[in-house]
Amino acid sequence: MNYYSSMNQIKPNKFFYIKTAFLTFLLIVLALALLNLYPGGLRKMVASTDKSAVLYEDFIGYYYPASIGIFTDNPILEGFFYTPTCALLISCLTTSDIQESLQYWHAFQLLTLFLLIFVPAIYLAKKTQKMSAYYLYIAMIMLSFPVYHNLNWGQISIFITFCAFYSVFLFEKKHEWLSALFLTVAILCKYYAAIVLIYYLAKKQYRYLTKVLVILIVLGLILPIYILGFDKTILIFKAVFDEISYASDWVTYSINSHYLPNTIIRLTGIEASGAARGILSILSLSICFAFFYKYFKQKKDNDFCPVRAAATFLLIPLFFNTSWPHYFVYLPFLIVATFFKTDSKIAKTTLFIVAILQTPLIFAAKNYVFYGFYAFLLWANLLILLLHFNDKTVQS
Repeated sequence: MNYYSSMNQIKPNKFFYIKTAFLTFLLIVLALALLNLYPGGLRKMVASTDKSAVLYEDFIGYYYPASIGIFTDNPILEGFFYTPTCALLISCLTTSDIQESLQYWHAFQLLTLFLLIFVPAIYLAKKTQKMSAYYLYIAMIMLSFPVYHNLNWGQISIFITFCAFYSVFLFEKKHEWLSALFLTVAILCKYYAAIVLIYYLAKKQYRYLTKVLVILIVLGLILPIYILGFDKTILIFKAVFDEISYASDWVTYSINSHYLPNTIIRLTGIEASGAARGILSILSLSICFAFFYKYFKQKKDNDFCPVRAAATFLLIPLFFNTSWPHYFVYLPFLIVATFFKTDSKIAKTTLFIVAILQTPLIFAAKNYVFYGFYAFLLWANLLILLLHFNDKTVQS
């Protein structure tokens, strides 16, 4: 990665760590204070990031019952889109007491958010040799609408994104087995994280892909069969497949679906017939394949680029039918990483617009229905994707 180096290299010492800790604390407090200006305060702001709901409603309604019921003969809960391995992981944080389980889940949410805040921030600072990258990323993640949408529903997108990005950082350091483990965990929580594998395929990293496949088989199939039994495991996979098939219909009309075809249908008001959805899906997939082709044709670029690998996440709303707002927690990292990889004023201006679009500012000025209906997160996502298509503005 050819980041631009600053004249002043980062030189850690005791004073550096104290100053960094103080400024980080101050930045986070200022971000929270700004968000707390929302009428009713920060808690009301978080609750208003979607329709009225109980805090952590997805955990209460789906994760908790699935983690408890997975060891019983009860039928698989409707609306559970995850793997048996994911249910087993969640069961590690649940007990027979729902209130106690909520406390564990709250701690899990805060821990994963802490990791997503600081691990990429430190990575960016080391790569760019600029502390401004560190502080800018923290500001972006603290002012990220998808983060608070995730916290409202008690979702796992923060955890998935951290695992996927951390796997990329580990691969760069040649820790391939550990990298494959983190990426596999992300994929087994939600399949969309598998989009990163396209980059490794383009780079002909077949040895790494084999390692991911091995861990997928062990954790995704052998482990649940060993714990739950063959019949139960297959039953869960079948139930999840049925749920995904059913979701392809109802999510078309959901204001939370930022899948490009669904957004176009919502904005234009066209009849969501099979033919219309099919044409729009082909359009969306064509953009994905163009991006894949761009990766595959770069024969002269044999170096692994973590930002390019992470940028495959930008294809999620073009590829996956759901693409809820909380998926987009990857935007802050890509905004900052791209900003420090370009000298183009046009690109930097575009990234400034993207940074505004992904914050709660527009939502707070209007309302969630307006913010969700017009899919500001999708347009922010597509703007960054355009920059990654243009080698003149974003250097590899």
